[in-house]
Amino acid sequence: MKQKVSARARQAHTRQKKIVRANRPYHKRLLLSPISVFFLLCVGVLLIGVTYQALAADVTVVAQKPAPLPTSPAVIELLTPQNQAGDSQAPQAVASSPKTYQVDRQIITLSGSCPKDSYLKFYRNDLFAGVTMCIGDPVFSIEISLVDGLNKIEAHVFSLTDGEGPLSLPFYINYTRPSLAAPAAKGPTKSPTIVVPLAGSFLLTSNYRFRGVFVNQAFNWDVDIHGGTPPYKFDVDWGDRSSSNSTHPSVSNLVLAHTYSKPGGYNGNYAIKVHATDSKAVLASMQLMAVVNNKPKPNVLLDTTCASPAIGFGCASWLPSVRHWLWAVWPTYSVVLLMALSFWLGERQEIRQLLLPKRRIQHRRP
Repeated sequence: MKQKVSARARQAHTRQKKIVRANRPYHKRLLLSPISVFFLLCVGVLLIGVTYQALAADVTVVAQKPAPLPTSPAVIELLTPQNQAGDSQAPQAVASSPKTYQVDRQIITLSGSCPKDSYLKFYRNDLFAGVTMCIGDPVFSIEISLVDGLNKIEAHVFSLTDGEGPLSLPFYINYTRPSLAAPAAKGPTKSPTIVVPLAGSFLLTSNYRFRGVFVNQAFNWDVDIHGGTPPYKFDVDWGDRSSSNSTHPSVSNLVLAHTYSKPGGYNGNYAIKVHATDSKAVLASMQLMAVVNNKPKPNVLLDTTCASPAIGFGCASWLPSVRHWLWAVWPTYSVVLLMALSFWLGERQEIRQLLLPKRRIQHRRP
């Protein structure tokens, strides 16, 4: 049966505790003081909160609500041939009735009207030829490279969530190289026939899929090279007043990559123009598109409102830097906490050992 502790024993225990605490070494006196213990608890709570915010900042949930499908097709209204130096010739108005247009420039610019909040994929002879955003009034403009002979151009209109709308009417362009001196076609062609591109034609295509990235994230495009004579020289205008040059040695897929430092224009759009030349000076081009926006602020279940950024202590300014130091802060805090716990347990053991002889109870025989 457990013996009751007398009042004298309790007084002795309390007196012994005071003696032990009064004789503490300086490091124990500092670490086990009430202020230090309270400070450690506050630091622990703050560290848990900061860790939660820093880790939550890395979790991005993306949800997509389907946009309404476009109800009308794109309408090509102007055709503008481009000179070799990139200068535009006088634009030609495009008639609403079927007609084949004759050009002697390989690169042309098509423009016209399109449904609002949509983007357009252009196909040349059933092969992807380029993509552009429908902006402003809304209107579009795209640069397309032609192949020798007849080119059937079609525009596929999509909503910003990839819902496809009505297909545009086919648009026919007959391209003849100036050196061939072929006679120009006269009058409209009622039943045009697609001509297979001549051997040696040089084309760029892509399996383009609409997607967006955040600022300072890399954007990649896969470009397929068809025909031509390697090596190929690529000149890329990224649409953000920067460009790059590269050489590709063989007929294979090429991956273009770029990182944007700020969001794009209309709906985050950047128009990217890819120009390529093979070893025989044959040209090919393709227009691509990048959608770049600022990263949205995360919504979390707990209130993560920080102090006012006006004093330089806002979440946006210090959370990214704190995240890189958490790997060092947590081990340091754990070591200090374990030291304080070990000092406290050791002191309790010391007091118990000092009081042990006084707690012995001598039993007398009856």
